Amino acid sequence: MNVEEQRQLYTDWLSRNVRKEGTVNRYLKALKHCNDKALEEKLCSRNLFIITDVPELQAINDKLFALADFAEFNEQHHFFEHAAFRSLIRFRQGIDVNPEDEPRYSEASESARNGNFNPSVHSPSDIRNTIFYGPPGTGKTFKMQQIRKGFAEDNAFVVTFHQSFSYEEFVEGLKPVLDSEGQGEIRYQIEAGVFKSACERAASLAGYASLEECAEDEYGSRKERMEAAVGEGKCVLLCIDEINRGNIAAIFGELISLIEESKRLGAGDEMQVKLPYSKTGFGVPMNLWLVGTMNTADRSIQLLDSALRRRFKFSEMLPDYQNFESDDAKLVLQNINSRLRCLLGKDSQIGHAYLMKARTPREILEALVQKVIPLLEEYFYSDTEKVRFVLNESEGGAAAFYTLDAEAQAAYEEFVAKGDLTDEDKNFYELNPELNDLEALDDEACEAFLRRLLGTGE
Repeated sequence: MNVEEQRQLYTDWLSRNVRKEGTVNRYLKALKHCNDKALEEKLCSRNLFIITDVPELQAINDKLFALADFAEFNEQHHFFEHAAFRSLIRFRQGIDVNPEDEPRYSEASESARNGNFNPSVHSPSDIRNTIFYGPPGTGKTFKMQQIRKGFAEDNAFVVTFHQSFSYEEFVEGLKPVLDSEGQGEIRYQIEAGVFKSACERAASLAGYASLEECAEDEYGSRKERMEAAVGEGKCVLLCIDEINRGNIAAIFGELISLIEESKRLGAGDEMQVKLPYSKTGFGVPMNLWLVGTMNTADRSIQLLDSALRRRFKFSEMLPDYQNFESDDAKLVLQNINSRLRCLLGKDSQIGHAYLMKARTPREILEALVQKVIPLLEEYFYSDTEKVRFVLNESEGGAAAFYTLDAEAQAAYEEFVAKGDLTDEDKNFYELNPELNDLEALDDEACEAFLRRLLGTGE
């Protein structure tokens, strides 16, 4: 059967299974968007209506909605693209259900209220214990936010690690509170941290009154409940932004072993510990997903703890040159990153988020001066020779990002002469004063700076 015949079969099936007028046409239009994007990205080689193999359709669906630009497009269209694609899969599975009942993020559906995981962006097996890592501006936090949208608000927890973040804030600790009788006296009570709170919520979705009750239940019963919760999509997400900024050993403490998938409550080799403050049994439920982000270019933070590294999957995110508003902006970033890889390696590139929205030469230049160049100076500890190399600068010429500070150079030469010192190899470049007032530059001057960086003429 050809494309039109297959489309008609789907249309007839859809017409039998929908209640609202207009849904058929909206789903057909949404599927056309999906088909066009899948072909453009080479996710498939033929029209989606021709594909009858369900696993193949599911694989295309997962890859398609993992694309940042299409996930954003889908959200802007109230998630009809995802709902339509899922209805096509249901059609191939021979399942007669109302596609309008498929949960979408924009709807406060019964499924979401019950905590059911919405797999629009990733399936649970894709994201459990995953860290997205890469240079700054490559969309790590954006990716994490997209995943978070697949969970009901009560079932998504977010925390950012930093140098002073502690076990007491993450798991549990003693917190001072004022006496309720107003005497001004301070007493201490045990307060759950974000990790313990997420585990408590996961246990409640599995049908337990508390995490302690879950830990005290018989293994067989606990295993059955946990597997049922995972199978029904009753999951909880804990997002940890900048996970390598914290002291991992101090924050996780004795719980570092418990986050491993095989050590979760209900798993074959489950583990439990007794918490030091509350003295209660504690384990990590099987239906808790951990997702983190890690900036690879920040030298002020430690390497990720090897014990934690073994317990996570790592998904690298590098600059993506597919969705730029301007070809010039894309070329500028590609030129800069090729030189950064030469000097520092791939982990210190500049992410696409810095320039992807810049459309005009002026907007590109503003992003370079206000965001990119300060980052380059930090990368190279203000070694302007290397910064100039990355910006493709040579001696002399107009539209230079850096100009020679002749007064500082003369003063240094005088200092060396008077002190009878050895002349060191120093440079005296400063950011071009013209770039301090971008409003005063006309469009031609902005273009001149970009031409020089791209090496297309003075």
